[in-house]
Amino acid sequence: MAGSLTGIAEVYRSRVIEPLPLWEPDGWRIKPYVIRYGDAGAGAIDVVAVARETLVARLPPIGDTDHYGVGFAGLHFGRTANFIFIDWWACENELHHHVFVSSLASPSAFRDATASGLAACVWDLELIWFERQAWTRHALGPPGQRSVAAYLAERITIR
Repeated sequence: MAGSLTGIAEVYRSRVIEPLPLWEPDGWRIKPYVIRYGDAGAGAIDVVAVARETLVARLPPIGDTDHYGVGFAGLHFGRTANFIFIDWWACENELHHHVFVSSLASPSAFRDATASGLAACVWDLELIWFERQAWTRHALGPPGQRSVAAYLAERITIR
């Protein structure tokens, strides 16, 4: 069915995006978020903990010189699976993006899907776009107006 949109299961609807408290592992500062399909993942604190552990393990050492130790992460409780991603800023304007997936049946068993080419769904892209806008505003602005603290403080919430 190349080119056909007849197999689409649902009409697009906005999803909840909520910030979690800042993660600060090993000198990093990561702005984590939860994205939800309906009430999926409600109360899944254990999955959030596993997601954090999985994503933090993917971060390069803070001593690497091409990044700022700053980024964001998403835990998306989706309709067909769970997705987590971690992104960090490097070389002024580059975003490093890594994706992991788990099934609904085994929500804490995340596998690295980065090499598959999977990048993001439309809801993940909403968060990524927000973070891009915040980065350009607070990190790439005029000298004297650049602020990592302001970037970290700017968060998105969609209900």
